[in-house]
Amino acid sequence: FSYKFRNIICFIYSYGKYDLFSICYNGLLGLLSKFTQKFESKGQCVMSGNFITVGIPIYNAENYLSDAIKSILAQSYPFWELILVDDGSTDNSLKIAQEFAEKDKRIRVISDGLNKKLPARLNQIIREAKYDYIARMDADDIIAANRFEKQIEFLRNNQNFDLVSTGLLSLKNN
Repeated sequence: FSYKFRNIICFIYSYGKYDLFSICYNGLLGLLSKFTQKFESKGQCVMSGNFITVGIPIYNAENYLSDAIKSILAQSYPFWELILVDDGSTDNSLKIAQEFAEKDKRIRVISDGLNKKLPARLNQIIREAKYDYIARMDADDIIAANRFEKQIEFLRNNQNFDLVSTGLLSLKNN
């Protein structure tokens, strides 16, 4: 890449069922696009702080969404915003997201009624992000309560790393 992004983003994966390679590839394209636009004129990157933007694209996830959001609310690291982007759900996903947003000012819900698919929604989250650290997860993910704390600490202590990932534990509904 032609830009050196040092300790700017925490592009994080958690426990989910999607193909991580394709999500990483599409999401990384969006990240690079954002940074190119944001820092091209300056020629360097400046860290804006240690807040995290957490993005969750949603499509018909009413059975899992509450647990995913609750796992973010339970984080030991409180400095985050949550962007929930509805991708044209036909179930109660949007309503569930809006109910959480009414209770916590760190949560934003975006919905245009369209089904644009995952890569477009990941790029939308990146454009909407207020902070340079960006974590993404799926609507059916549940994350450990100390995930953000550990990953931010790792990035602070290892400034030669730009991206952080996690392992996953796949749970089946049987």
